[in-house]
Amino acid sequence: MIWSVWNKIYDRDFLLKNDIYFKTNKMEDIIFIYETILKSARFMFIQDATYYYRINRKNSIMSNKTDRIYNCIKAAAELKKLLKSQNLFETYKKSFYPYIALLFAAEFEVSSLSSGQLAKISFIIKRIFFNAMNIPFYKTYDKFSYKIRLFCFYLCLKYGINYAVIGRILRKTYNFCAEFFTFWKGKFSNL
Repeated sequence: MIWSVWNKIYDRDFLLKNDIYFKTNKMEDIIFIYETILKSARFMFIQDATYYYRINRKNSIMSNKTDRIYNCIKAAAELKKLLKSQNLFETYKKSFYPYIALLFAAEFEVSSLSSGQLAKISFIIKRIFFNAMNIPFYKTYDKFSYKIRLFCFYLCLKYGINYAVIGRILRKTYNFCAEFFTFWKGKFSNL
């Protein structure tokens, strides 16, 4: 989950030296993380679970599923602007599009907006981000659930189909399968 700010530890001196801070807009963590990554000489991954995230906070942006997709569009535009300002967009273009496509697909799957509103948003997203793009971005990820999700999102954008209903079905199917396999894995691990 690269776009999550909470699953990382940052060096304060590094942030101050590079003038990296949270902007005042929503979804600001996306820009913060990419500014940090772009200016970092190195970083390290660990496998330990060291943070437990509560997702049911009442005033959290996570609970406001109406405005989130608009905030994602703004954040994606800001990220594109950041990459272009540092002459890095062409370098990272092949990873930028799959990243924001997955971000948008996830937002469509949980949005509480009407199908009509989501259809309009889909048109806007296609026009702003994907219109001139010929990259089949669904091929980028190795994880099957991401691949199938992005393949469907790609087809929906290409043919003007509202992804929301398809995405919600995919999400429910994936969650069911994950729970099913976790349950049976637990049953057979005791044998």
